[in-house]
Amino acid sequence: MSDDLGELELREVEEGDVPSLLDLLRHLTDAPAVTASALQAIAEARRQAGMVTKVFIHRPTRRVVGTASLFVEPKFSRGGKSVGHIEDVVVDPSYRGKKLGQALIGDLCNIARSRGCYKVILDCAEAAIEFYKKLGFEARERQMRLDL
Repeated sequence: MSDDLGELELREVEEGDVPSLLDLLRHLTDAPAVTASALQAIAEARRQAGMVTKVFIHRPTRRVVGTASLFVEPKFSRGGKSVGHIEDVVVDPSYRGKKLGQALIGDLCNIARSRGCYKVILDCAEAAIEFYKKLGFEARERQMRLDL
C-alpha cells in the first residue's frame, strides 16, 4: 500500500522491471506496444548512450511506482561541459504527494552534477511547473516541437 514507504527501494531499473515500468509510463502518454526484441534494442541503446533510469520499486509486489531518466549531452559550447536532460518523470497516482518525485529528481541531479553537467533541463506539463519550482527549477525558454 502507498502508506508503507519503507517498502520502497530507489535504484536503477533492471530488465525484470520493464513490464511494470511500461505500465507506469502509460500515465504519461498513450504509446503503441513494443515487441520484446525492440525493448532489448532500446535498452541496449540507452545503456550505450549512458542513460540512467531510476525507479522506485514496491518490494513486496516488485511493482514500479515511480521513475525518471537522465541523459547527458556533451556540448561543443560551454567549454565542453555537459547538459543533463531529465525525462519521463512519473509517480503512480496512489504514491503522489509522498516526495517520491522529489527523491527521483534529486538523485538524477546528483548524478548529473557528478558527470560534470553545468545545468539540468526538463520539459513538463503546465500542471507540474509549481512542483519543479519547489525543487529549484526556473521556467526559461519555450520548447518547440515537430512531430515526425
